[in-house]
Amino acid sequence: MNDEDIKRISEKINQADAVIVTAANGFSISEGLNLFANDESFKGNFGDFQAKYGIQNIFQGMTSLYADLVDEWKFNSRMIEKYVIQYSGSPLMSGLKRILNQKNYFIITSNTEHHFHLAGFDPNKIFELEGNFAQMHCMTEKNPKFFSTIELAKAFEKDDIAGVSNEDLLPKCENDGSPMRLNISSEPSFIPNTSIRNHLTDFINENANKKMLVLEMGIGPRNQMIKGPMMSLVEQLPEMTYVSINKGELNIPDDIKSKSFGIDGDLTEAINKIATTMGEL
Repeated sequence: MNDEDIKRISEKINQADAVIVTAANGFSISEGLNLFANDESFKGNFGDFQAKYGIQNIFQGMTSLYADLVDEWKFNSRMIEKYVIQYSGSPLMSGLKRILNQKNYFIITSNTEHHFHLAGFDPNKIFELEGNFAQMHCMTEKNPKFFSTIELAKAFEKDDIAGVSNEDLLPKCENDGSPMRLNISSEPSFIPNTSIRNHLTDFINENANKKMLVLEMGIGPRNQMIKGPMMSLVEQLPEMTYVSINKGELNIPDDIKSKSFGIDGDLTEAINKIATTMGEL
């Protein structure tokens, strides 16, 4: 990355009437969480599950078939404890908050660790399109109810540390006693947040004729779930700008190249440089 690119992007964000932030796995990795890595962190936190079930990373742990629901919720609870309850922010998230200070924004993420909520962004402006660890639901009710997983995870972790296997902690639905499930897209019963999706549609429509900017962070070229629709939107709207920051995997098609900026480099470094430069303009 060079200083001229940082300055031009900072100017564009300063001038924008609205900013759509998009984030995927690269953002999580920059915060220290890699769902797909069989690294020392995974082995240290989930080595017993790896030994028992052969899982190679957190994502496999989220999608594995366990011997019983107690083991499943032990895994879920440890994951929630490590990456939701213990979350205290990151330099990357701090830089993003500086960028979005006083800006009209909306956040779209495929990450499920709930960090944008925990960092203090407006929950009505965060579309977690694949759900999040902090929410569970009853899958058998006609009108599904959603519940927090936080206290449940704390209780399971306490028993897990004590070596207790307590089936009484298993979350059950009041109407029929069926098990509750994490509300994440890897679960067949996943329920997307249509209310927030509608808020996003309204946000785009309200700003369609204004200077709108997409700030894409850590989304690889093969992940088109967010990238594809946003790039299409940039192509359609004459006042819209695209900024992509991703180490080693930039992908800006020719159709929007004249309206786009790309930074191939460290995400945390780039975001904090932009935040600092915006404050100096």
